[in-house]
Amino acid sequence: MTRNLVNKSENICSMRVVFLKHVDNPEVFAFFPDSSWGLAGNNASYQHTGQHGPCSIEYANESVQATRDESQALQDELIDIGYDLLEVIPLDSIKKWTCNECEGHNLHALAWVGLNDEEFKNWNEEDASRYWCEDCQEHQSVSHKIIVKKD
Repeated sequence: MTRNLVNKSENICSMRVVFLKHVDNPEVFAFFPDSSWGLAGNNASYQHTGQHGPCSIEYANESVQATRDESQALQDELIDIGYDLLEVIPLDSIKKWTCNECEGHNLHALAWVGLNDEEFKNWNEEDASRYWCEDCQEHQSVSHKIIVKKD
């Protein structure tokens, strides 16, 4: 379900937002994972420069979570222009491990587990031979990607 941009007078619903910084641009931007923008599969975003605009999933995936201190001014600006129902969420809450071959999420990773306490100990994120994709039925490389629901 795509949520529309909410203004203060409507008080329709809260909006989930993630504050990000792209690796090539230090300016913090707001990424709205539940709001599409246009027909190209982009999501809505907002930043000081340019205000509202589209943000591709690829651009968001190349970005990192902004700290609270880094994002506070932009969050205040959003509230000032009518986003009084923002739900700030962590980037990891909208990311999933994804098969690079089929884009599936039914994945397994080889990991070290304690035999006596059955506690997870470690895994090697860099070794592609340690990932199994149930959909492809073979070992594949994986990526940790932002996943958004499509209309």
